[in-house]
Amino acid sequence: MKNKIAIILTLQFIITVFAFSGCGESTASSNSSKLTYCAYYEDDICDIIERYNKYCTKHYDESYQIEIVEFDSEDTML
Repeated sequence: MKNKIAIILTLQFIITVFAFSGCGESTASSNSSKLTYCAYYEDDICDIIERYNKYCTKHYDESYQIEIVEFDSEDTML
């Protein structure tokens, strides 16, 4: 039961990241486009993304990782 809940929450997180990601022009080349997550404070999602990026480093290549762009304030981010 706990595994099912963990899988559902993980899938929900991934869908949410894809739906609300991107904050402008990406610096990645046109051949490899990374997903970008913008945040103006450190939150739990950033921790989960960092763990996901470590997993991608071990099992896939760098193109699967999510780039985190952190801002000092919400005004700076906007």
